[in-house]
Amino acid sequence: MKNYAHQGDIIFVPVTSKVVGKKQTKVTVGWGEVTGHTHDVHCDDMRVEKTDEGFILVLGSEGRVTHQEHKDIVLAPGTYAVRHEREFDWMQKTTRQVVD
Repeated sequence: MKNYAHQGDIIFVPVTSKVVGKKQTKVTVGWGEVTGHTHDVHCDDMRVEKTDEGFILVLGSEGRVTHQEHKDIVLAPGTYAVRHEREFDWMQKTTRQVVD
């Protein structure tokens, strides 16, 4: 299995979690704080579970991730944890979410 997929500041990490989740065909997993653009996952056979860290997606068929300023990416069927990229500020010695 591929290690991960990445679009902008959103990372899709394959996991083996068991998810019941809500059946959906589209979910917005990221929002641009400055631009208002969104990272959306589209899939005809998808279950979505919201977690404290982001989302868990179970794709029963191929999924497509879209964004207004990025090239679409394709996700193979499988289970993914959706995370926001983080960066370390060496001056303040803190970690923060990357702002899109």
